[in-house]
Amino acid sequence: MNKLSYILFVFLLLTSCGGGGSRNAEQNQNDEVASNPSYNYGSQQKESTEEQEDDEYELPDIESPSFNYGVDEEEMSEEERYFAQFSNFEPDYNDRKGVVVYEGQGDYYIIETASGYVIAERYSGSLYEDQTIYGRLHSYGSKYFINLSRDSEVKLYIEDYMLSQDQAVEWMGEHNKLKYSDQSSYDEANSDW
Repeated sequence: MNKLSYILFVFLLLTSCGGGGSRNAEQNQNDEVASNPSYNYGSQQKESTEEQEDDEYELPDIESPSFNYGVDEEEMSEEERYFAQFSNFEPDYNDRKGVVVYEGQGDYYIIETASGYVIAERYSGSLYEDQTIYGRLHSYGSKYFINLSRDSEVKLYIEDYMLSQDQAVEWMGEHNKLKYSDQSSYDEANSDW
């Protein structure tokens, strides 16, 4: 008899014999629970009395499951509930607000914060002048922000931050990221002719 035939033979033997004695106490308890809806968990079945009926636990009505991933929604602040709707944004203690004050070429923006101006390139999402965004504006690199004006996420790459207004315009001009009309004026003003 080869190995596969032997395994199949043993499997059939076990299943035809009710598992070869493998029905354990837990299975018997599950069968009893299924056949007896008044089964008393954790102890032997007691005779029903009026006193026992008063002490029985009733399950609450559940309309729909809630998936809060370990955080009780009642314990969440309004701010935490707001941020929870964004899947990519990661709140940080360095987050701050900024207002888009200039929209240049190639998805480049100048954003004004309380501590100076930020140069950012947009990778995804929508962003326009006069919109307010929130996130880690004072750190380099690519990250997600919240466009508070649209309640949406936007992915930006922070090129530079904490610049003066003149430094921000100079950076954009040197990298040809100003609007076309502004770029022409900048190039004329800074030509060595």
